[in-house]
Amino acid sequence: MVIDSGSCTNIVSSILVKRLNLETKPHPRPYKLQWLSDCGEYRGLFGSSSGAASRLECFPPVVMDGELVAVPSDDIVGEGEKLWANSLVGQFLDSRPPYAVVSRMVARIWASLEEPVITYLDDGLIVFQFLHASSCDWVLSHGPWHIGGKLLFLRPWTPGIVPQSFSFASVPVWVKLSNIPLELWTPRGLSVIDSVLGVPLCLDKATEDRSRLSFARISVEMRAASSFPSSVKVKVHWQCVSSYSSSGVGRIWVFWRPGRYDFSPITISDQFVHGVGFDRVSQLSVQVLCVYASNFTSEQALLWDSLVSICSAWSGPGVVMGDFNAIRLSSEADLVEPRVSGSWFTWTNKHLGDGLILKRLDHVLVNSAWFGSMPVFEVQVREWGVSDHCPLVFLVGVVVPRCRPSFRFFDYWAFDPLFFSVVRDTWQVHSQVSPLLSFGMNLRALKPVLHRFGHHIDTIQKGVQEARALMLAAQALLLSDPSSIGAQEEERVASRDFWDWTVMEEASLRQKSRVWWLSLGDHNSAFFHRSVRGRIWNDLASLTDDVGRVVTDRAEIARLTVGFYRRLLGSECVGYRDLTARLAAIVDFVWPPECGVELCCPVTSLEVREVLFSMNSGKAPGSDGFSVGFFKAAWSIVGDDFCKAVLHFFDTFYMPSGVNATSLTLILKIPNPSGLGDFRPISCCNVLYKCITKLLANRLKVWLPRFISKNQSAFVPGRRIVDNILLCQELVGGYHLKKGMPRCVPKVDLQKAYDSVHWDSLFGLLLAIGTPVRFVNWIRACVT
Repeated sequence: MVIDSGSCTNIVSSILVKRLNLETKPHPRPYKLQWLSDCGEYRGLFGSSSGAASRLECFPPVVMDGELVAVPSDDIVGEGEKLWANSLVGQFLDSRPPYAVVSRMVARIWASLEEPVITYLDDGLIVFQFLHASSCDWVLSHGPWHIGGKLLFLRPWTPGIVPQSFSFASVPVWVKLSNIPLELWTPRGLSVIDSVLGVPLCLDKATEDRSRLSFARISVEMRAASSFPSSVKVKVHWQCVSSYSSSGVGRIWVFWRPGRYDFSPITISDQFVHGVGFDRVSQLSVQVLCVYASNFTSEQALLWDSLVSICSAWSGPGVVMGDFNAIRLSSEADLVEPRVSGSWFTWTNKHLGDGLILKRLDHVLVNSAWFGSMPVFEVQVREWGVSDHCPLVFLVGVVVPRCRPSFRFFDYWAFDPLFFSVVRDTWQVHSQVSPLLSFGMNLRALKPVLHRFGHHIDTIQKGVQEARALMLAAQALLLSDPSSIGAQEEERVASRDFWDWTVMEEASLRQKSRVWWLSLGDHNSAFFHRSVRGRIWNDLASLTDDVGRVVTDRAEIARLTVGFYRRLLGSECVGYRDLTARLAAIVDFVWPPECGVELCCPVTSLEVREVLFSMNSGKAPGSDGFSVGFFKAAWSIVGDDFCKAVLHFFDTFYMPSGVNATSLTLILKIPNPSGLGDFRPISCCNVLYKCITKLLANRLKVWLPRFISKNQSAFVPGRRIVDNILLCQELVGGYHLKKGMPRCVPKVDLQKAYDSVHWDSLFGLLLAIGTPVRFVNWIRACVT
């Protein structure tokens, strides 16, 4: 402070604060304060003040180099830093708007935050002081901000900033970039684009994970004096072919990147472009047909006829994709549509309210040869952006890591003449253990033997081709000499051998494709091959969690799945009380005496065999890998031990842990699932366990209709759910009328009711209605 000695009442001053050398003396932070004054006492200038807010303290200065220097302590500096810790310092590139304009705009654009304290400094600087650090982070991460049509640069306040010497030479800002080529959606590719604006710093989470591809959000350090461009030009060396020669508006454009891919057009029409694509890395050629169908039905029919003609002539892998407007029947062109991730709809009219229309007009179709060359692929439907069509991203060669496959018995193995001798030589009698344990030991011993046995007959397709060639050669020999008895016999043997091979092939494809409703003898091999190869669509390559994040990591998908069903189905109830006595007082039904006798009557071997042979042989096996077809085929060898194991359970109530082990499988509920709510879990149980539970269910279902109320029409044999539908229609018949008393019909849906009921509550109910304890213990042994 400089005080003029001529007049003590005229104070002309400035505060000169000079920062000392911080490199050599970082602690404490010295500031130099120079006084030039020869006037009298300061009390004479300012008078006295006794207010608490104006009370000051005297701190002895430090003499440094012959001068008095103020050296504030760390706690004094920390007190000041705490006051400004949650502050942002801003500056406009142009002239600063008035305070009222800034205050009004800040209140509007930062309405979700607490209102900051705004302070104007010299040199066009503004300080925004917040209460919470999270508010500063939100403002910085959601920029850049424009106030009064002017760009506002912001940076966090840091200790030691002196307003007079502060300047924005460069500032970090967040920018949004749209229409980025997918091949540049990598850290290095985005850095190339951002380097036009400044120095790239970092990506936001959605851009880094590629979970949102409509735009990229990147932090870039820009020079304050530089202009803020509205777009960035990116030169990517691509080539293209369009349909300008057949359509004046160039309806179809096909782009490819030279050096990696080649595309040779064959046919260009107003509705499609057909050509051959070649991947230089994998050295693979594929047929590519891009479609943009007409809106007129007559022209669409011409397009489909051309597609059938072109696609049926393809001998290698081929893909057809684009806007079809409508598909008549993809199987006519031997095309299959893979499972799609994302939205089912691909087109919108972008209307509001009831006028909004969503349709599926765009498709990606592949032929059966595609599965052999590139068995792993995925089609993703992205957001439509500024267009009315959603982009379809066809990812080819997606690597899906797979676990080591577990053992699984294939029914066609039983057609081999050596099958019975292999099972007979391995199956043994273990007299010193229980029948259940002996049965399990034999199954475990059979697994490696059958696994090796299956290898020598797994080349079915090659065997079919060789048998067919021998049959055709024998038939040609017979045609050359029809009277030859030897040629006739050779042709008969060759035809029978070919027939045996085709039966084995169809049995294999039936089991692998899970098309159990087709009987042997249909010989629909082309359909079966597509079904078998198409099962890879059921693989969970990606999953959307509860917050909308797309997860592709296999371990993370497994963790999400287990957590989802653990929350949905619940865990073991803690503190459960036996409610049998209370339930007995509430329920007014008791089993008749003859019911208890029939429920607990002894199980016979004949009953066990009838139950087993009533099961479908094509059902999926349980965790042990043995299907119903195995036990049926090898019944003459394993039948006695199978019956003894079942009867042993009913005699002792003992079930080893491996018998009731199940494999949980997720089944699609909708065509294009994205979240776990779009799947239905099913349990694949072992055949021995299914046989035991079916014996119990067969006895119980005879008496259940007496116990279940008449209004329960579903899941009860002999009752029809349509009765309740008709009754409901009668009840709500007059609900549309405005006159009359107010009425409502609540619809109650218990989610996963059968899977989330506590087992002990069911046992308590069974005991409350007089179910024999022996029968209840059988059920308890199955589920515990």
